[in-house]
Amino acid sequence: MTNDDRWCWPDAGLTVMGLAAIVALMIGASGYLSPDLEITATRGFLFVCALSLALVVVAASLPILERGSHGPVAFFAVLCVLDLLGTSIAAFLLERPATIAAMAVAALGLTDHLMRPRAVATARSKVL
Repeated sequence: MTNDDRWCWPDAGLTVMGLAAIVALMIGASGYLSPDLEITATRGFLFVCALSLALVVVAASLPILERGSHGPVAFFAVLCVLDLLGTSIAAFLLERPATIAAMAVAALGLTDHLMRPRAVATARSKVL
């Protein structure tokens, strides 16, 4: 299946990753605003909110960064993986399976994004 065979978005992986991070952010915010939490759980929910917001920002900025060199893109991809792992571990410790599921969906979106052929390589193959 080539990139031309896709009938939906040109980069559905980043869209899925961003939407899953927004869901995790909403779950973290609802947990933070819950009145029956301890101080440590409140800090944990703030951590989940911060990591989810960072993942949304990275998902939005990756298409812009891909126009340049490959160094920043690789750096942000590694940060995405670390962000997914950190958020999943925090959600596990806070006993929030919905956030863990959202991060699993975000990991699938990141995998789809990283496995798709690059636009430059596709444009060169069309010329030849």
